[in-house]
Amino acid sequence: MISGTNRSMLGVDPGAVYRRIGAGSAVEMALVREVAPDRMGIPHVRYRLWVSRGNCAPFAEERTLSLEAFRNRYRERVQENKTSAAGTRQ
Repeated sequence: MISGTNRSMLGVDPGAVYRRIGAGSAVEMALVREVAPDRMGIPHVRYRLWVSRGNCAPFAEERTLSLEAFRNRYRERVQENKTSAAGTRQ
C-alpha cells in the first residue's frame, strides 16, 4: 500500500470520485477503492466504474488501471473523500 503522503503526492485518493464524458452520451464515474503498487512496484488504481449511455441500462463493475492510465483517463475530480484527512478509508 502506498502511504498517505505518497498517495497525496500522486493526487489520487481512495474515496475520491472522478468523471469522464465519453463519445455520444456516455458518462463514466469512477470511485477510487485503492491505490497500491503491483509486484513490479508500479502504482495501480482499483476502482468501481459506473457507465451510463443514453437510454441504455447503466452498468457497474470493478476495474484496475495503472495510476498513469487512470490519471490520463479520469481528469475531472467531482467529489473529495471527506474521511481521507482523518486517515480513514471508505
